[in-house]
Amino acid sequence: MRRTLVTIIALAMVATACGGTSGTSSEDPRATLTSALESLEASAGTTMQLTLQSTPESLRALAAQGGDALPADDAQKILDSSLTISSNLERDPAEAAAQIVVNVGGDEDLEVRVLGTALYVRADVRSLLETFGQDPAMADRFVQQGALSGLDFVQPLVDGEWLEIEGLEQLMSQTGAQPTPTEEQRKVLSDLVESLEGAASVTSEGNDDAGEHLVASVRLRDVYRDLQKAAADLGQLPATGALPSESEVPDETVRVDFWVDDGRLTQVEFDFLQLRDFEDAHIPEGVERLALRVALSEFSGDVERPEGAVPVDLQQVFQGMLGAGAPAGAAP
Repeated sequence: MRRTLVTIIALAMVATACGGTSGTSSEDPRATLTSALESLEASAGTTMQLTLQSTPESLRALAAQGGDALPADDAQKILDSSLTISSNLERDPAEAAAQIVVNVGGDEDLEVRVLGTALYVRADVRSLLETFGQDPAMADRFVQQGALSGLDFVQPLVDGEWLEIEGLEQLMSQTGAQPTPTEEQRKVLSDLVESLEGAASVTSEGNDDAGEHLVASVRLRDVYRDLQKAAADLGQLPATGALPSESEVPDETVRVDFWVDDGRLTQVEFDFLQLRDFEDAHIPEGVERLALRVALSEFSGDVERPEGAVPVDLQQVFQGMLGAGAPAGAAP
């Protein structure tokens, strides 16, 4: 079941990478969805906000299946959380702009900003510790351990200050990672979108506040096959065994809900409850609502550079971590 959920989320993320404008009439649902997906190239940037659509009772029933007790307050905190990713689509790495905000229970506890090859990070460490059931006083111990290891940035990190990560460009060069989509990556993404379009039968469910509600029925195994191929083309496949083989993915038709407003993709949702009929799904009867929703909007590309950010040298971090792990009395 866990592997199937990973596959579904990956499929939803492929679909939600697309936004923009188009002028297609809604009289043809397939053409409306196709045009909205193909508008990626015309979009200056996209903001995606991922949330879990459920109820506290459903989440508690899901947790109980694994033998865990999830308090109602914690369940509501999960529902009040979100992950927001905004980025432009600049081809020039020097012009890249992106920001990631992790909202936990209504508080923005983690934020990452990218400007060109500069990376900035801010975290509310004490709040995160408390959220995950840890003693916030642990933050003070982190500071002490950091100081002993020569990691002076730990104190400002715990204090919620912005950190500027230096040496990122060199690290990315060594690992072969790309800070922004290359032409090859864009082509792969386009191929994935084309795969989704070709696999889907599309119907219209009418209109609501998010726009025209379109339902695409896709063969999960077909889209997963194309997803694997695209990842291999990018050289970004996880280690062997991290993803299921094609034969392990159910050869079933699944439903993905899309909303299009004025030719622009505004929302994508996947209802996990439809997996109940799949073998080994084991979704408890007490789970009445469980869906992943991604809301989309246009992104201007404006990301503010944090003032007074504390510089952090990645080389220093690695050396400090190695030093902290060395046995007592060992030579530096």
